[in-house]
Amino acid sequence: MFKINLLFLFFISFLSFGFGFVAQAQPRVIKIVDEQTSEVISAAKVVLLTKEQQVLYSDDKGEVVLSQKGDLTFYIDAFQYEVKTAVLTSNQDFILVKLSTENELIDDIIITTSSSQLKRTKDSSVLVQVISGEKMAEAGFTGIQDALMSEIPGMNFQKVGFGTDVNVAGLDARNILFLIDGEKLTGEMAGNLDYQRFNIHAVDHIEIIKGASSILYGSMASGAVINLITKKTDQKFALTAGVRYGEMNQRNYKNPKKSDFLYMYEKNVDRPNLQGWLSMGSNLGKVTLQTDVQYTSTDAYYLFQSGYDKKMFRKNPGIGLLRDTVVTSYVERPPLGIEGDEFVNISQKIYFDPLENLHFQVYGTYFFMNSYDLIQDLLFNQTEDLSGGVKAKYSLKNWGEFTASIHTDTYKRFKRHERVDERKKLYDSKFLQPKVRFITNYFEQHQFTIGVEQNVEKLISDRFGRAGTLTERESKEIESFVQDEYSGIKNTKVAVGLRSSYNELFGTNIAPKFSIKYDVKEQVSFRLNYASGYRIPTIKEKFFDWDHLGMFQIVGNPDLTPEKNNYVSFSTEFQSSGLFINVNAYANYFKDKIEGVWRVFEFQYNFEYQNLNKSNIKGFDVLGKGKINTNLALNWSYSYVHVSKTNGVQLNTASPHNANIQLEYSLTRKNYDLKITSNTNVIGAKTFNVQDKLMINGTAKDAYFEVDLPTYSMTNLVVNQTFYSRYKLTLGMDNIFNYKPSLLGAGVSMFNIPATPGRRVFLQVEYKL
Repeated sequence: MFKINLLFLFFISFLSFGFGFVAQAQPRVIKIVDEQTSEVISAAKVVLLTKEQQVLYSDDKGEVVLSQKGDLTFYIDAFQYEVKTAVLTSNQDFILVKLSTENELIDDIIITTSSSQLKRTKDSSVLVQVISGEKMAEAGFTGIQDALMSEIPGMNFQKVGFGTDVNVAGLDARNILFLIDGEKLTGEMAGNLDYQRFNIHAVDHIEIIKGASSILYGSMASGAVINLITKKTDQKFALTAGVRYGEMNQRNYKNPKKSDFLYMYEKNVDRPNLQGWLSMGSNLGKVTLQTDVQYTSTDAYYLFQSGYDKKMFRKNPGIGLLRDTVVTSYVERPPLGIEGDEFVNISQKIYFDPLENLHFQVYGTYFFMNSYDLIQDLLFNQTEDLSGGVKAKYSLKNWGEFTASIHTDTYKRFKRHERVDERKKLYDSKFLQPKVRFITNYFEQHQFTIGVEQNVEKLISDRFGRAGTLTERESKEIESFVQDEYSGIKNTKVAVGLRSSYNELFGTNIAPKFSIKYDVKEQVSFRLNYASGYRIPTIKEKFFDWDHLGMFQIVGNPDLTPEKNNYVSFSTEFQSSGLFINVNAYANYFKDKIEGVWRVFEFQYNFEYQNLNKSNIKGFDVLGKGKINTNLALNWSYSYVHVSKTNGVQLNTASPHNANIQLEYSLTRKNYDLKITSNTNVIGAKTFNVQDKLMINGTAKDAYFEVDLPTYSMTNLVVNQTFYSRYKLTLGMDNIFNYKPSLLGAGVSMFNIPATPGRRVFLQVEYKL
């Protein structure tokens, strides 16, 4: 019996050893996929955070096979994706890791606004750049302006005394369409919105199409479409809270006293450079809630000029000017005031999914801002905006997806008294847009998009006449469009479309579009785009007649006609596991282009809108991104643009040359991530002309003086540390080489001067649950 027991124990031990050997030999797998498309990611680097820090790479199936046992902490570094740290616990043989996109070129813009089907660059006929919201927050940006300038070749935001102006590829804000979740906004001034309305901490990502490459958005989309896609949590509860404190731009008043007559003015212009934000979301199954709140304040400051104004008038025998003439003003130039502001932004979204194929969304946003200029008149500007809407999406099995929505936006501006609780309404703009859209893949290798929408805009303002009385104007437009994306040709994607627009003032306009993408091989692609664009004159461009603080008069033109353009581009791109390069050449041919032109009457500046006969814009962009080594990445871009002259005069104020260089160092350890980023924007020299009056032989003649502005650059440095994936500490320095403009520019050319107080530092802390 004893022998039998020994034999039995030996047999059991042998089996246990055998099963243990088999269990030990059982491979463990890490599978890596794209978070949005679920496509596998090959050639992703996986670093095991052991003493030896073993480095492995995913195979064609997106898998890494391991033989090590126990808990394994690792991080994954894949090109164009955020670095991610994860743990394979001792009781796991398999883990699925989903990577989120970093800064990349992906996707046609209809994907996130209209369709649940996602695709990457290789599947899109239209080139779209995407900027990650998380990356913008880590960089310490307070608004989307700096984020867009750091990522988009040729884009430049210019803060001037009364607001912010934007230019991209030789076109100003009137040709650039800003959207939030695919919805339009109202309240623009000279095409520019209050860009503070965009809460950068509520943004999931930004999609950008340069050029008139999309028919899906009508008037104002002839230059670029910038679509901000906001956050929607997929967690039961998610919370992000943070605060940013920056060095003051300029201390104007020390210790103001309440007894001072200008106490509120003194207090307001020296507001702290402070920003705080809270983002909360909860996925409760069929109901998802998302709340985002932001508060920001900045102080006002002055820019000073050291020298005198000089105006160069070139030789022009036609007006009797027989040689180049320089006119110097020996009156000291007063400083240029840059206003500060204080604003709050609150948004709430509710998603309801009663059925698997039926989805609803209700949303609303409230924005309130005080703008504090450096004029001691006991008044400041106050802005309120309330927007919201309802969306519904229904999927028809084997047929497609139907969406319907109604969106409204109301924007108001007031003059607020500093000492008395009263305000005067100056501006009241209302926008209403119902729309329906149907996307179908019913026909093999085709994706059809069909849509109809109406735009109704009403504007009440005191700026339609010099009497200053409130007057109402209205504009109505109905649009329809169809687009087909065809993928039935090997290695080729083709998109064709047509948009029809009817405006009660300007009749019907037809705009076609064609784009094709051809993959020479997996890493090399070519794109060819043609699109016809148009832009209807805004109510302001037609009817404004307004004196801006006695500085100049803005004069509308009731005879304006819609501008039209034909846009052509050709691009090629190369993409490998560690390098991305895109080169895009384009030409934009405008007819009856609407421009604001500076003119002088009796030495009073007027800003007048008019149709130019023709205007051509040509240029090219180069965009690159690459890994230098495991920890170091380099992003760069260069943009060149040439804008044609009007009757021999250069009225466009765009810089021909722009460049951006971004160097990023990253280091990942267990419970710790470090990222150091240096970003340099270079704005090239530019020359343009401004109309003025010149005394020639005792007679005042219309003449143009030449403005030459030099090349300048600004560099930012940011150090971002993340502890335990929850706590983020960011230290940064803006404009580290302390660039300040030496000249403010004669006359209205001051609106092209970069507004910067010089080198400033900031500290940012964020907690993420």
